[in-house]
Amino acid sequence: YVVASIILAILFWKKHNQIKQTWYLSSPKVFLNEAKKRFQFWNKKQLWLIVVVLLINIATMVSISKYFEYLNNLTDIIVFQLIYFSLLAFGFLMGKKDWRKNKKPILLKIEKMLAGFDEEN
Repeated sequence: YVVASIILAILFWKKHNQIKQTWYLSSPKVFLNEAKKRFQFWNKKQLWLIVVVLLINIATMVSISKYFEYLNNLTDIIVFQLIYFSLLAFGFLMGKKDWRKNKKPILLKIEKMLAGFDEEN
């Protein structure tokens, strides 16, 4: 849990600095390119979240392993993994649904504006 929390803190700190350093007086094209990166649902910088999810999974397995006495240990692990990854998939789908509703329209407008800049050249 500690390692996962440290990774999340570093990722949050980097994202905070990225947003804090946004210069609103830059050229519209540069500003829109930066905004496009922020409004995307998934990018390569978020691959660290997979490591965090796996670390949390391992830490949770270790912390609740003492309750696995009631059934076969392998069965308990499989059931826990199914529940854990089902909840992750549900959260991912709900996040994607929220992104489609709230952020995707903004991203599409940004891409349309950037296409307008490309047409001028």
